[in-house]
Amino acid sequence: MSTQSKLVKSLVWGGGIIGLGVLLLEYTVPTEESLRKNMSKDLQRQVERLEHGDALKNESARLMAVIKENAQSDRPVWDVRGLSDIQRK
Repeated sequence: MSTQSKLVKSLVWGGGIIGLGVLLLEYTVPTEESLRKNMSKDLQRQVERLEHGDALKNESARLMAVIKENAQSDRPVWDVRGLSDIQRK
């Protein structure tokens, strides 16, 4: 066998293996929508709670930033600024 035919043969086999892997991945891995649709109601509620938890973490981070900013200022303790922006959101 010549070197050129070995190269072509290995490229064809390599491409076939990669193509088969892509096809298997496409047809066996469920989409997020179908995965959520097939979940039990209890698991769906847990996922929603976790997604809502991310929003709470963001809100807590904003509140902490306002607290740190007010702590570093020269204003009196009762003169809190920036808190009304967080309460509106």
